[in-house]
Amino acid sequence: MLSKLSIQNYALIDHIEWDVAQGWTVLTGETGSGKSILLGALGLVLGDRAEGIEMRGEKCIVEAVFQPSPAAITALGSLHEGGPCILRRSIAKNGRSRAYVNDEPVKLQFLKSLAPLLVDLHGQQDGQRLHSHEGLLHAIDAFSTDAQALAKTWSQSHGLWAQAIREQRSIEAEGSLPNADSDYLQYQIKELEQLDFDDPGLENLESRLDALSPCPRDSSVIERHTWPVARRFWGLGPFA
Repeated sequence: MLSKLSIQNYALIDHIEWDVAQGWTVLTGETGSGKSILLGALGLVLGDRAEGIEMRGEKCIVEAVFQPSPAAITALGSLHEGGPCILRRSIAKNGRSRAYVNDEPVKLQFLKSLAPLLVDLHGQQDGQRLHSHEGLLHAIDAFSTDAQALAKTWSQSHGLWAQAIREQRSIEAEGSLPNADSDYLQYQIKELEQLDFDDPGLENLESRLDALSPCPRDSSVIERHTWPVARRFWGLGPFA
């Protein structure tokens, strides 16, 4: 069931927010008042082709909020978060289009398959929908109170599962290291494991390091005396 429709920069509409009340809602108006524009925008967010649409500005954005049916919850899978289903479609002036379900990017074909499970757009060819396998199952399930109760229980359990998966991924992301750091640490661990600490060559390491500590100061003396020789060797002039 549709509960909200937001339209930006589509046809004659600059920006409109329509909150649909529960129960029976009827839109009436004279010819040309914009009823078909609302249906056209709803069709876009449900996967209709966007070529040749009339836009205002650089980008058209349509967002629709639905209370998903049990069949829609099944189709959503891990995209269902236990609450409403939020569809969004953005269309640039160059014709490029992006689709989202609950802020997750999806393919346009997925919107098209999800559309008949979220809303019924009645027209002159309504009866043909019963010829499809999905449409027939949806019609039968709508009359089964047991199926609806089971779907509600499954929806709640699935929402808890989806939340647990998101928390797990968040914890894993916080505790993980970049690949380069991880590889370097694994290399160091491997090198330490291969060391033989009983090797006599490793004895008195601290005293040997202390003996070598003046080397940085002595190296400057060496550089000062070898640099004139290097200049002479490379033809850079006489000794300084």
